[in-house]
Amino acid sequence: MYAGGAGLCPGAAVRASPVKTCGEMAGMILHTVREGLLPCRPVRSLWIGLPIFRLCPMAFRSSHCLTARSRRAALGWLLCAVLIGPAAAQQRVAGYVFDAETGAPLAGANVFLAQTLKGAATDTSGYFAIDGVWLGSYELVVSFLGYERAVHPLRLDGPPPPLLTLRLSPRVVEGAGVEVVADAAPAWAEHLATFRTLFLGTSPDADRCVLRNPEVLHFEVEGDRFEARATEPLLIDNHALGYRLEVHLDAFQARTQGRNRTIRYRGRVGFTEMPPESRRQARRWAARRERAYNGSLRHFLTALAADRLYQEGFFLLREGADYTASYQGVPGSRATPRVSAVDPAEIVGPGALPFERTLAFQGDLKVIYGKEPPDDAYVAFREYAGWKIRTDEDQQVSWIALNQPTVTFTVDGHVEDAYALTKIGYWYVERVAEMLPREYEPPRRLMPAPSLLADDRPAARPSPAVPPRDLPAEAGRGLAAFQAAEYAQAVRALAAVVEVEPAFWIEGHGPAAYWLGRAYAAQELTPQAHRAWQHGLAALRRTGRFHPPMADALVRSVFAARDGEAYEAAVDAYLALLESLDAAGDEAAGDPAAAPAFVHLLQMEPLLTPAERARVFADRRRGTLHPGAGAWLARWWRAQDPLPGTPLNERVAEHLHRVDYARTHYRYDRAPDGFDDRGRIFVRFGAPRNKTIIRPDLNPTMAVFRENAMPLPGPLLVPPNEFWSYRHVDEAAQYLFVLKEGRYRLGTPEDLVPTELRAAPGRFGRMPRSGNTAALRQDGAHALALYEAWRSVYTYLATAHPAFEEHLTELDLLASDARAVSHGRADPGDDGLAASVAAVQIDALSTRLDQMDRAAAKRRDEQVPAQYSRLLEGVEPLPVAMRLARFLDEDGTTRTEIVWSHLPGTLHPTRRQRRAILDEREALPDRYLVRLAVGRHTADYRAVQPVQRHYLARDLPVGAPVPIQTLTLPPAEGPYHVTVQWDQYLAEVDTLTGTTATGLHLRTGVQRVEGLTPLVADPGLLEMSDLKPVYLNPDAGWPATDEAFDGLTAYPFLTITPETAVGLYFEVYHLARGADGAVRYTVEYEITRNRGERDEERISASTEYSGAGPGAREFIALDLSTFGDAGRLDVVVRVTDRVTGQRVERTLPFTLVR
Repeated sequence: MYAGGAGLCPGAAVRASPVKTCGEMAGMILHTVREGLLPCRPVRSLWIGLPIFRLCPMAFRSSHCLTARSRRAALGWLLCAVLIGPAAAQQRVAGYVFDAETGAPLAGANVFLAQTLKGAATDTSGYFAIDGVWLGSYELVVSFLGYERAVHPLRLDGPPPPLLTLRLSPRVVEGAGVEVVADAAPAWAEHLATFRTLFLGTSPDADRCVLRNPEVLHFEVEGDRFEARATEPLLIDNHALGYRLEVHLDAFQARTQGRNRTIRYRGRVGFTEMPPESRRQARRWAARRERAYNGSLRHFLTALAADRLYQEGFFLLREGADYTASYQGVPGSRATPRVSAVDPAEIVGPGALPFERTLAFQGDLKVIYGKEPPDDAYVAFREYAGWKIRTDEDQQVSWIALNQPTVTFTVDGHVEDAYALTKIGYWYVERVAEMLPREYEPPRRLMPAPSLLADDRPAARPSPAVPPRDLPAEAGRGLAAFQAAEYAQAVRALAAVVEVEPAFWIEGHGPAAYWLGRAYAAQELTPQAHRAWQHGLAALRRTGRFHPPMADALVRSVFAARDGEAYEAAVDAYLALLESLDAAGDEAAGDPAAAPAFVHLLQMEPLLTPAERARVFADRRRGTLHPGAGAWLARWWRAQDPLPGTPLNERVAEHLHRVDYARTHYRYDRAPDGFDDRGRIFVRFGAPRNKTIIRPDLNPTMAVFRENAMPLPGPLLVPPNEFWSYRHVDEAAQYLFVLKEGRYRLGTPEDLVPTELRAAPGRFGRMPRSGNTAALRQDGAHALALYEAWRSVYTYLATAHPAFEEHLTELDLLASDARAVSHGRADPGDDGLAASVAAVQIDALSTRLDQMDRAAAKRRDEQVPAQYSRLLEGVEPLPVAMRLARFLDEDGTTRTEIVWSHLPGTLHPTRRQRRAILDEREALPDRYLVRLAVGRHTADYRAVQPVQRHYLARDLPVGAPVPIQTLTLPPAEGPYHVTVQWDQYLAEVDTLTGTTATGLHLRTGVQRVEGLTPLVADPGLLEMSDLKPVYLNPDAGWPATDEAFDGLTAYPFLTITPETAVGLYFEVYHLARGADGAVRYTVEYEITRNRGERDEERISASTEYSGAGPGAREFIALDLSTFGDAGRLDVVVRVTDRVTGQRVERTLPFTLVR
């Protein structure tokens, strides 16, 4: 009988007495431990070196990979292995190596498992043994000097494998008559350098790699094709990571020119750990290994298997093959038709073993890693492949594609067949220098170490319910445990308190929920921390309290972890933080309780215009705020929502995402907002479309000093800098950042001139010195050197942005002065006076260039908007004609009517969408599903009673009659705003049930009507409704009855032609009766055609009416035939009560077209 858990399957019987299934044995083990019959040790201590036991908690908590039933089955499988013992956890791979021709044993042959640290050498009988091999798939590599290498695939998923018999064939040696020509030494050295770059990479780790036997390499280069072959294994010492690599290179080929630049290589790598020379080197190796692991393909696959992509900093997206998104989006924001998030459950399935998963998808998937900025090697690669990869993403971006239908990988990130994946982007740049063995484990686990039987609840469960009288003591114990870094114990105590009283407040320390969330966060249980803070804030809100540190912790953590499910709660907490500034009064900057909110205010300050800043700050230098500034800021943010029909304010989410990115990549702790000037510009506009480093060529400048036998004034170094441009925002939106005083600050081109050169003598328009030829020539040399530096700086800037071309023009105008300086320098008989005068002219150019730079900065401040959102880039707009009118009902409430219609010819998919969703022979859909979301917002933009509906719409040909739709909103009591959002989708009809569901999103349209107020209900004040344009039916006659008025069809379009039969319907309220009991009023209307500032075309008419009631329903027919030119029309209708003299008017705009 085989006694090994690795060979058992879930539910299989085990030959024991009595016979029990795996599930029964699991229960027996648990019962035994609970009764104290077995020592209750941590489960992890039973599993030394077996991946399944280290990583199965990850699998059990990953609901998308295993169902509840399969998790129970896998758990039974694992507990069977626990019962039988750890012997089956690791297996031995053993065998013999012989000569394939003679059958003699080969002693000293090298045998290793590819991609691992496992290896052995054969003894005199050819025997080898490799112990401690985990279950999984491997390649066993056998090599011996003078013999062909052998590769034997291994699959360890059951009993230990039998002894292997491996036979090596002698290597064929070229015979006589074959001339072997060595590579030319200069060419070979050049090819070796190319191979190092292509094979090892260009990262700092690659620079620390030493190729010990380069002589085994041979190269073949033809055109853009570069091939390499190795006659023996390559021996590489990686001093960056502390590994010695033995690379058996099967093939290496690269294309180094043109658009299709590729690198393909195949081989097997064996690892040997290098002994560190000191503890410091060991720590350095550990840090670099972790850095190499973070963001790698293995890290991604581990996070994918654990369903922790967001928590680990990954975004998984699917993009159309012919489209690159102009904005990568805020996590949790709306997906465009071409960019969509990928649910791991869609592409990951269970594998043959509990610790294996399968990956299956079509096309390319885009992977973004946001927790580390890309290194310089990737930035250079992006420029090298800029036609393929966007250069405005300061993130590690990769693409993966499958070369076969399914790919198997383990839950700790190892791919069974490394050649089944194609990698592009950042993972393409990371090459052999960043390779890690399979045994490497990151210093922290992706998932916490929960109980072996943990379900989907938090790993640390609360204690039994605490009586209310014991809550302070239990909360104190939890707080003390947190301060002692005993976080699991803190979670148990604080969770018990919060379960009884969610809003419990620890005197002098704040809410218990705040500390519970921090205890979760300290254990990297980020989702649990977010839930604790969310529930704590909600509980405090019910009691009328607020805790800024807890709200700030939620906001910071949610966007750092990219927890899309918590975005809405985090945005609400952020707005509440800003509103809390009002509670601190005008001294918010000095109030410790308001400190988190004030930091958020400083981080959003760059988005405000000067007028808006004046509305917020009473004294910016002291940090004092105007009363109500916090509420005004929250209202400002609510008004920015680009998609009011969704629960999430995407603009706030985009801002907080940018703030988190700026705090990570442009951090400057001494600044009150936490980042440098780059971060402030990033918060305003997002990632720049173009970013470069200005590297002017200073060789001409140094040549001036050499030719004049003058010493350099100092090391001529260009300071570190970055140049960003946002030409999609505004042509003037370009920013130069220069490293000054330890941080990047906004600078000018003058800052790029080396400091020593700017401080050199002979500047600032000084009069030429006379009588001293040497001094005059020295002045000229300094001026010429400065001129050459300016020219180099502005030439480089002009390639980055056309705004600097005018600077080059100014420099060209002084080219003759530069030649005069050069001539005077070369003519021994020249007294230097002419050169000195020319030098003064060159020196005066400094003022002119400075003026031009100041003017450009001023123009930028005036033209460029304070902020820019990229949320709707790539979203096709949906044109909708809409009108809104208010009417007063008999009960004194205001009724708001919205009428709209889809413009003919605007619903069909665009050409680009057709290519993505339709077959070439497939007809366009005859109808589409539209989701309507109407929001009525209070004066501070809080949503009230949102209305949603779905309807089917057809795209009618241009000129055809279109259906008009109407929606009435509930009454409004105070000032309000109305937002309407239409989302168009393909309609997917279920043929069985007949129901219609939303398919692919096509377009979105948003319209806003702001600043509305209810109509006046006071019967003593004259009032009228808004003007409602309606179709005029000549055959139906003039409307005179209520039925006729109610049957009018609204005209929602903004454009109108002179031939369109349109009238205006409106209602008049609160007309006063005269002495005879009748009402008398005048209706006059005026149509104005504005043709310019002083050129107007106007027609008007007036009619007097009388009646018996206080209200009237009126109709005016528009006659536009007298207006000849197209343009804007304003229709004004005035009603005058001739009894009281009161007057009221309404205006309605049109656009006249022909």
